[in-house]
Amino acid sequence: MTLANQRFKKIFLIFSTLSFFGLLGVAGPAQAKGKRITLEELVIEGNIQKPEAFFILPRAALNFDELQRRENLKERIIESVKKKPF
Repeated sequence: MTLANQRFKKIFLIFSTLSFFGLLGVAGPAQAKGKRITLEELVIEGNIQKPEAFFILPRAALNFDELQRRENLKERIIESVKKKPF
């Protein structure tokens, strides 16, 4: 094993051991004491205001140039009318 790999394993082992014992130390006394917190009843009176939000979006610049036909359809229609249908 490389030196970096050994260091990582040592640090990980130490960290996991300390965190495990730390969790036991924190959870142990709290459960042993059996503390109980009692809150008194609290009544709040008032009106709830609804939030108001306005969104102003700028109009998008519409580009109708792409909708313009590049070829003249009038000529194609006239040519199709002059041809025999069948």
